[in-house]
Amino acid sequence: MKKHLFLMIAAVAIAFSGCGKNESETSTPPVVSGTTGDCTWTLTGVPGDYTLTISGKGAMTDYYGSYGVPSNVPWYEYHDDIRTLVIRNGVTAVSNWAFVGFPVLTGKLTIPNSVKSIGNYAFYKCPGLTGALIIPDAVTSIGDYAFYECTGFTSVTIPNSVTSIGERAFYGCSGFSGTLTIPNAVTSIGDYAFYECSGLTSVTIPNSVTSIGSSAFSGCAGLTSVTIPNSVTSIGFQAFADCSGLTSVTNLNPVPQSISSFVFEDVPVSTLTLNVPAGAVDAYQGAEGWRDFGTIQAIP
Repeated sequence: MKKHLFLMIAAVAIAFSGCGKNESETSTPPVVSGTTGDCTWTLTGVPGDYTLTISGKGAMTDYYGSYGVPSNVPWYEYHDDIRTLVIRNGVTAVSNWAFVGFPVLTGKLTIPNSVKSIGNYAFYKCPGLTGALIIPDAVTSIGDYAFYECTGFTSVTIPNSVTSIGERAFYGCSGFSGTLTIPNAVTSIGDYAFYECSGLTSVTIPNSVTSIGSSAFSGCAGLTSVTIPNSVTSIGFQAFADCSGLTSVTNLNPVPQSISSFVFEDVPVSTLTLNVPAGAVDAYQGAEGWRDFGTIQAIP
């Protein structure tokens, strides 16, 4: 009898032990899902180790935000716990502000071949993404701040389909190393596009580019040389500032672009060689910003 009474008391105690706790402390939905444009989003897993999957045929909803914080992204309340992101083939656009500030998101980012555009702030401040970033061949535009401070990437491949690289698109991607090749279809490189991508050692700018934005390559301390094609007519303020590793610059335009000395601010240009087209040496020697180079010579 005493044994049965003890078991009854214990059962009652267990039953009431959960009283007073918040619902978030006692249960978490095993699956949360919804729609985003023509697609569906699904969250699976457990707190601290969620997987977010985007699937469907078409574009995601474009979202909005300010000061690096999105305002209406339905999965953002879980962003501190999302470790894995899966974007299924069929999704055609990664929307604005889609995956902002995922602090524990890790591993290689796979963008499916169906994606045609990557929106503004799409992967803003996702430093745990690693390995080679490969932009698929269908993508035509990379939005402003798209990969801002994604410091874990080691390289980037931009396909020939891309025509525009937005402002601060790869700002602070300090893990990039080696050669950056900008595709032939790009006509402009946005302000701060590759700011402080300090691991890059060389950059190839194609003849399609007509303008290089302000601070576009500022702080790329690993660059040892740069070639500016003859198509470039505009070079923005501090475009190559703090590129302290530069040893030579080649400018293929026979007419010196109008620049200020701040384009190469904090670069020891007085010790560098500027290579220019034959017959243009005198023009560069008299042009502001260019005449500061220690040696100006015809391209060998």
